[in-house]
Amino acid sequence: MKLKLILMTLLLVAVVVVRAQSKILKTGDKCPDLVFIDRDYNLVSLEEFRGQYVYINVWAESESRCMAEIPYLKKLRETFKGKDVVFLSICNDKRADAHELWTNVITQNKLEEPQWMISAADGFIDLLKVTSIPRYILLGPDMTIIDDNMTGPSDKATEKRLHEILVRPMVKVSEINFLDLSLKEALDKAAAENKLVFLDAYTDWCGPCKLMNQTVLREEKVCDYVNKNFVSIKMNAEKGEGPEAVRKYMISAYPTYMLIEPDGSLRHKFTGGTKTGEEFVGKLSEGMLDDVAVGLLESKYKAGNCSKDLVLKYINALMNVGNFIKANEVASTWFGSLPDNEKTGKDYWFIYESPALTFDGSDNFKYILDHKKQFYKNVGNESVDKKIIDVFGKSLENIYIGRKKNATINDVKLIRQAIIDSDLPDEKYKYLEAYVTLANVSLEKDYEKIITLLENLAPVWSDAEVNQRFFSLGMAVATKGTKDQRQRLITLCDKLLERDDLSRAVNALKSFLPYIKSM
Repeated sequence: MKLKLILMTLLLVAVVVVRAQSKILKTGDKCPDLVFIDRDYNLVSLEEFRGQYVYINVWAESESRCMAEIPYLKKLRETFKGKDVVFLSICNDKRADAHELWTNVITQNKLEEPQWMISAADGFIDLLKVTSIPRYILLGPDMTIIDDNMTGPSDKATEKRLHEILVRPMVKVSEINFLDLSLKEALDKAAAENKLVFLDAYTDWCGPCKLMNQTVLREEKVCDYVNKNFVSIKMNAEKGEGPEAVRKYMISAYPTYMLIEPDGSLRHKFTGGTKTGEEFVGKLSEGMLDDVAVGLLESKYKAGNCSKDLVLKYINALMNVGNFIKANEVASTWFGSLPDNEKTGKDYWFIYESPALTFDGSDNFKYILDHKKQFYKNVGNESVDKKIIDVFGKSLENIYIGRKKNATINDVKLIRQAIIDSDLPDEKYKYLEAYVTLANVSLEKDYEKIITLLENLAPVWSDAEVNQRFFSLGMAVATKGTKDQRQRLITLCDKLLERDDLSRAVNALKSFLPYIKSM
């Protein structure tokens, strides 16, 4: 015990030193050599994994959502077995008996190493600003933070992204011919060759910039397309002429890729990396089309061209490049000058359909509810009802799967009243009422009601719905319900496995079943 106390003291000293000299770390920053403890109270360090990618799972055995991810994490380990990546689980539990509980869960669930724990005075939590768990972080071989808020094991995007990083080197590699020119020199060269300038704006600390340089921007199809069509330059946004370009072209995130006309005017711009070279070429190709190039449309809009056709194309282009804030701003300004009978027309429905622009509490959603009859007439009952159900359903889902922190029964009551006020057809109201009940029993922690609802709802859920909704609720029953309730959960899992229409959920159910049976 004395040795353990000495080790813990050393750990606390190390953490205090790190904390004293630290700032909040984010994507693109280098992760310092932090110290943790393993199951035997040995001091361990992230430096052990230098040269490999590290997928970090910050979890606690007391959190049902963390436990629900275990089967998926096991599957992820198996998928990338032999690849240059480490799956590191770091327990964040500050209870007095946390170490004992943690080691028991590792043993019972046969969790693979490495399994580490954070001390009660950790620097890791402060440095990465971990305010909720589970939390996932991806480090590069040089300990650069590639993503400070990575998707979880159950999200199919995680496997895709890791595959892109770890398997992509098999793709034929080439290079973009980035010229060592100033922006003015590049524009002059583009004018002489009747081309556009392709500008890659980056920073030294930008993790996604580095990842794109190592992967997508080295794919043959990307390099061939760029080299054929553009005069290409890279620009550090924080050095040289970079700050001036940031102001002129209103760059706010990195990487930002731009197509610039020879006269210096912006033709097209999009921010952030892509997962594939095909997607990247697609975005550049859009910029060659006058009806889609966001910079070209923006310049026309700012010049006073506020025709309906131009504004709708501009809003759609902004949405395509992910600039939803600007899209909402333009739409709101445009809508302010329109009568209700036009705003509720089919031409504008794509704006209301966007989850990023129309969600519970948004002005757009309130407008749909206030003018439902007019939308019914112009757009159709089915489309309008589907949107209303999707919005309310998402809001309730965020509560019953635990995504909405500090949700209360009163929040559910308010949503339910809004559903009643929306005056949906009876069968659609009943559909949402089931999820109102699910949200309530989840907050009440009534495990009998939860298992009963799962028995009624899960058999008719789609594959995606089972995958997204079943396991967080099922884990609550498995860990905190009675023996009888756990047996009903096992029976339900067996019943779901008999369905022919489930695919992705099958592997998760097969991993989940042994876990329940072992309890």
